[in-house]
Amino acid sequence: MWFVFALGSAVFAALTSILAKIGIDGVNSTLATAIRTAVVLLMSWGMVFLTGTQTGIGDISHKSWLFLILSGLATGASNLSGGQKQRLCIARALIGKAKILIFDDSTSAVDTATEKKIREALAARKDVTKIIIAQRVTSVMNTDQIIILDDGKVHRIGTHAELLADDPIYQEIYASQMKGGDENGSESL
Repeated sequence: MWFVFALGSAVFAALTSILAKIGIDGVNSTLATAIRTAVVLLMSWGMVFLTGTQTGIGDISHKSWLFLILSGLATGASNLSGGQKQRLCIARALIGKAKILIFDDSTSAVDTATEKKIREALAARKDVTKIIIAQRVTSVMNTDQIIILDDGKVHRIGTHAELLADDPIYQEIYASQMKGGDENGSESL
């Protein structure tokens, strides 16, 4: 029976994808999305009850519930801004149990105040190795090591203080990004 639901779900996903591209006359796109989501939810819960896995709901920890909810929001959040999606994905990563987190320009779509909060949350996770790929100096200035790339090659490795003291490439990036601002990216008066 699960095969029928899986096949039905795949067909439904394909049809809704096609309908979403061509549109449905007289139906608001937000309403259409809500209806499609409701159908998918009903099919998913039907699958849960057909397979008898509903008994495991009580065994899910609070942290796992939060992770599942954030995962669902991040996956189905087509109406969210880029910054909102980034914050959801970062929150999901921070509550997980990964030993290594890789952030690739993960704060590019958030404001500087939010970026500061994200940096603080990352700094609090001492049990995790974090690799941060960034264009903003503020994203990496408090990390253990910064690797400066130039033309795809490692130019220099050091701390913020070391690079700021004697690396012309880092000094130029820092000066251009911090002009008129402080280390948190906030405007100076």
